[in-house]
Amino acid sequence: MAPTRTHQRRIHQYFPPLTVRTRFAVESPPFLPSLTLRTDFPKSEPNRDDPTSSTTTSDSENTRPLISKPSGEVTRHKRGGYGLKEELNWNEGLYKAVQKRVHELAKEHLYLHGTFPKQDKAKLEIVYAEAKKSFPVLNEYQGDWVVEDFLRVYLRNTKTRGKGAAAGGSR
Repeated sequence: MAPTRTHQRRIHQYFPPLTVRTRFAVESPPFLPSLTLRTDFPKSEPNRDDPTSSTTTSDSENTRPLISKPSGEVTRHKRGGYGLKEELNWNEGLYKAVQKRVHELAKEHLYLHGTFPKQDKAKLEIVYAEAKKSFPVLNEYQGDWVVEDFLRVYLRNTKTRGKGAAAGGSR
């Protein structure tokens, strides 16, 4: 019987590994702007006599997340909206005080016969800042949605009252 030949397959490596052929160029260190370099700030002690000083807040206040705006539109309960008073869950005195101050600021800075979207953005920013200065509790809320909602309701109501008075009706 004749010997049988078995074919042996030889595996040839056609391509050498990439690292053999790859050369990496020397990179220069990136240019760092002066803002990222270390800056030493002078030490300042918090004013212990001033209870409203923002530097005297506790660590627990600084780590609390901000309260975000609920979904829906303020006062539109039937359309998936919410009531501002219920969402804020403030005591009656605080709610009325913030509401009164926001109304005063609106009378002072805004056009009362226009809706909220028609208001001047710069004047709205003034109202937001003044309201936060008067009531630091507003800083616990994300953005300015609380003051904005007070303003939306107030401007909607004053615009409606203005239409009734212009048409000769009394409200």
